[in-house]
Amino acid sequence: MTKTNPLVSVIIPNYCHSRFLDLRIQTVLNQTYKNLEIIILDDCSPDNGASRLIIEKYRNNPLVSHIIYNEVNSGNTFLQWKKGIELCKGEIIWIAESDDFCECNMLEELIKAFFKYKDNVIAFTSYRLADENGPIKYKLFNDMMIKFQSLFIGTRYFSSREFNVKRQLLGNNIANASTAIFSREAYSKIEKNFVNYRSAGDYLFWTELSKYGSVVKIYKYLSYFRRHSDVVTSKSDANGMNFAANKEIMLEIKDRYKISSIRWKLAITHQKFRISKTSFYNKEISLQTISLWGDNKIAIFYKMLHKIYFYFVRVLDYYI
Repeated sequence: MTKTNPLVSVIIPNYCHSRFLDLRIQTVLNQTYKNLEIIILDDCSPDNGASRLIIEKYRNNPLVSHIIYNEVNSGNTFLQWKKGIELCKGEIIWIAESDDFCECNMLEELIKAFFKYKDNVIAFTSYRLADENGPIKYKLFNDMMIKFQSLFIGTRYFSSREFNVKRQLLGNNIANASTAIFSREAYSKIEKNFVNYRSAGDYLFWTELSKYGSVVKIYKYLSYFRRHSDVVTSKSDANGMNFAANKEIMLEIKDRYKISSIRWKLAITHQKFRISKTSFYNKEISLQTISLWGDNKIAIFYKMLHKIYFYFVRVLDYYI
């Protein structure tokens, strides 16, 4: 893989994000890293042509290699990911979600981190949350943690095993695809089962990719993850789909690596805590989801361990 100035393929998959799309495309075009090709996909957005109007502004931009409009909605963002990746020419791929945005130096920082270790297959950065109106103002404690991590942690390297056993076992550690770049070569090796998931496909995607090399994280807040009423994840929590998919993926990780009993029970405890904080659509879904993990009881020891553990995660992003 080319270490100097590799071509980066940027996929922008859009569905009804016309109000955010111009900013997304502009923050890609304004990157300080310039060796790009941009692939814009629209999944048959029913917005009276609003998305198309914005996309067509960029048709003649020399960095835009493909603009594709689906005639029928795919119903699955991960099918769009796969479609975009199959068009990529770059060695490195960035899926820049259409409602997110980022700092102009994000890609440059990620490329540097990616090639710092020879076996990297993923590099990702920390992010701040945003809503329909822009960046969200954080509470004082959260803001202090952001500044602390940015100043004192820098970057961290994780072996394939460490990333999966310590981080992915507890859930998707790359919660926002827009923060990450990855190797096209590594992608070519994975099974494409992630397209079979409605919303947890990204969890499986990063888990499968990280089987083939190491992962590096930059503790700089270079990306903005927009959370709004259209987000699929919260809906998939409410209908129980995410929890069912999470268990499947967690069991795959458990089968692939030798995981201690205490670590597995901690992972289950974390899921039970998440379930306890979720507002399901109805009681039947709630009971079905709880039954996936045996029951909703949490032993005192694991309750305390979970509390201590996630203090370290929250403050230091440290997974024991």
